[in-house]
Amino acid sequence: KESKGEISLLEDLTGNFYAYGNENLNINWTKIIGTEFEDDIEAVKLDNQGASIVVGYSNGALDNQSNNGDYDIFVSKFDSEGQKNWTKLIGTNLKDKPDAIAITNENHILISGKTLGNLNGQTNNGNNDIFLTKLNNIGEHLWTKLIGSSENDVSSSLNLADDGSIYLFGDSLGNLNGQTNNGNSDALLTKLNSSGDHLWTKLIGSSQSEDGHDSTLDSDGNIYITGKTGGNFDGLSNSGSPSIFGSK
Repeated sequence: KESKGEISLLEDLTGNFYAYGNENLNINWTKIIGTEFEDDIEAVKLDNQGASIVVGYSNGALDNQSNNGDYDIFVSKFDSEGQKNWTKLIGTNLKDKPDAIAITNENHILISGKTLGNLNGQTNNGNNDIFLTKLNNIGEHLWTKLIGSSENDVSSSLNLADDGSIYLFGDSLGNLNGQTNNGNSDALLTKLNSSGDHLWTKLIGSSQSEDGHDSTLDSDGNIYITGKTGGNFDGLSNSGSPSIFGSK
């Protein structure tokens, strides 16, 4: 859902149902996106020209784009009238799935998710790695970063700060970017600059399992994170496993 007096609705059907309407829930147009194989939508954002950027994954050759093997990430752009501008498939010969997108002031597109393979010339660290990919406004690849340990690492949310800094939130089973895992799965928070260069990583957790679910930034640049924990977390006693946590 968008908050600028307009709405976008997503629902997985045989293909993918994508509807765009106004604040009174009047549907302006509807699109079906899909192949004969499994396809799913994960997120949608509007750019500052009213175009819709839709991201998901496809097991087929979506919009005549060649699938790289297994699930590929797809990105499709529609203008404000619902006309499709382009579709891109991004992937390896293994499973690649997105989870979130963000749009920069220049209408460049940031996509985060997870991959089991070597994506866009970047080498996988082992198991699922978090990926962050940047495209320009016509879908051309600018850069990709893989962030991961030798264990399973996944992202759940992506935030873009006013200065262009990028925050990725998720969870990791390993020691990541010089940070030691507290035991089992830890929530992770990573900050990168606008070029995708790593600035810092925090692993947040107990000796039990923590999963990172969502995050957001306030106007002062503070970040709020939520998830679930199976242990005593940040000096607080767990009231029953699992419990919800929220941190600033």
